[in-house]
Amino acid sequence: MPSLHSAATTMLPPMQSFCSLEAGSLIGTWKDGTIQAGSSTQSGHPIGVFVDYMTSDHEVVLAKVGISFVDAETAKKNLAEEIDRWDFDQVRKQTKDDWNEILKRIDVEGGTEAERVNF
Repeated sequence: MPSLHSAATTMLPPMQSFCSLEAGSLIGTWKDGTIQAGSSTQSGHPIGVFVDYMTSDHEVVLAKVGISFVDAETAKKNLAEEIDRWDFDQVRKQTKDDWNEILKRIDVEGGTEAERVNF
């Protein structure tokens, strides 16, 4: 199984800066347990991203993450092109519909009902 190579993030509302404790926002990445504050992309394995966002009561913060098995530039491209909207329920529905469109082409025969469902 391939491992995730790169990730890129974007936030709504936008952060004033990538590493500004004075502004109340902090974003960064980690790789192999090493934190890189201020970084918005990361490559390698294992990797992750973190955000500390100062909010007012009931304020909603949205995040999108683009990933790539190739490089950071492809992760940024995927972020910009693959999820062009901020409505989570709409993205989830579209993703489910897309997967079902592809998976309905597969006809599984033989085995038990449980084995066919598990396929």
